[in-house]
Amino acid sequence: MNPPIRPARGAAQLLLVLSLLGLSALASAIAMRSTLSEMASAGAWAQAQQARLAAQAALASAEAELLTAYAREADPLASLANRTCPAAHAGPRWQCLTLPLSHPTLGTPEQHWHLQAWLLRDLLHSPHVLQVHASAHTPEGAATTQRVSLFAPQLAPAPNPAPGNAVVLGDSHPPQPPAPPPCARRAWRQVLGDITPAHLQAWSEAQARNGLSAHSQPARSIWWIDSPADWNTSLGDAGQAVLLVFSARACASRCPRIAKHVRIQGTVYLDAGCDDAKVQGWQSGPIVGQLVVETGLADLAASPQVRAQAGVRQAYALFWPPGTDTRRLQAVPGSRWEGP
Repeated sequence: MNPPIRPARGAAQLLLVLSLLGLSALASAIAMRSTLSEMASAGAWAQAQQARLAAQAALASAEAELLTAYAREADPLASLANRTCPAAHAGPRWQCLTLPLSHPTLGTPEQHWHLQAWLLRDLLHSPHVLQVHASAHTPEGAATTQRVSLFAPQLAPAPNPAPGNAVVLGDSHPPQPPAPPPCARRAWRQVLGDITPAHLQAWSEAQARNGLSAHSQPARSIWWIDSPADWNTSLGDAGQAVLLVFSARACASRCPRIAKHVRIQGTVYLDAGCDDAKVQGWQSGPIVGQLVVETGLADLAASPQVRAQAGVRQAYALFWPPGTDTRRLQAVPGSRWEGP
């Protein structure tokens, strides 16, 4: 007698149906998970795009503030010391400023986008280049940063090529009472070109306010001196030349002398105002670089204490691409960047 077949077939069919239902449920779960993942990705992408646009708005606002400031011929960093620099730009060479924004937050009160913009510049190597950073972020963690570098009308280019001799002299004016003719400052123009005394003095004061000195790391590179006292501090080394300027105020009666034990590596400028008497018998310790004197006194040209050396212009000769208008604020080509 053969065993019944119907119950076995029913069990097999039930097992097949259950398997199909299980596979269907698994497929539904996978599809749901994929859908949720896509929704989350779409939400994250939307937040990232919003953060990007918000940072762009903050950057544009910061650039507009700078354009307004320079249109008024007001340097926003003129009296600022290094107090608000981010950790990546710590140290006395960096000068930083948080910029005011017209709308520091965007979005609803429940979910504000927080915007921030700040300004940085390197006081040693590129004081004429302003780095503008802007960021936007939400409490959920979406964030982005925008950055651009701007050439600012801080300093003009130095002449290139410049005279390479050890001593550069200007003109002499014999006394003509009651008033001598104005000094053309030919020596300044040969070495420093269109760099103005006001801009150079502001650069020197900014370095001093930021804590750069003869003994800081790195050391100060620009020294504008108004004091008539003789100079007793060695400056510069093989890795970093300096520019030491004794102004017309320092040379009002007699240009300050440099002590014989003091060594200067770089450029020394004496603003004698074309008056030979102010540098008559002038003395110094060794100067490795260049001595620039606003007088025509031939005795100084043969000074054994001055030895010419290439590379001393690095203290004040800033990079300007050919054809750049140095009188206005403008973006450095290729400097725009964005990232998390």
